[in-house]
Amino acid sequence: MHPLLLIVSLGATGALAVAFGWITADLAVRSGRNRWRWFAYGTALGPLGLFLILYRSQRPVCRSCGKPVRPLVGLCPHCLTELDPPQRVSIRPLPRRRKR
Repeated sequence: MHPLLLIVSLGATGALAVAFGWITADLAVRSGRNRWRWFAYGTALGPLGLFLILYRSQRPVCRSCGKPVRPLVGLCPHCLTELDPPQRVSIRPLPRRRKR
């Protein structure tokens, strides 16, 4: 492989990695997370880092102040508004089959 072609391909790969890091960091800041940590994740993991920040950014939001809160807390840490209790799912056991 020609050395110039190798340098160009490594440069393009590096630019793509930095682009994924930058997009991931921007989404992390919007969801209240650490910019530089998620920049490193996005740069190292590429599309997987982007998927992780999109998956993890789905946090509950306080209805009073609009800031993200942890899923199972009772009070908003920002404005001290009481939060709705999490939805409970009732799980019923499956009916047993009759033996023939």
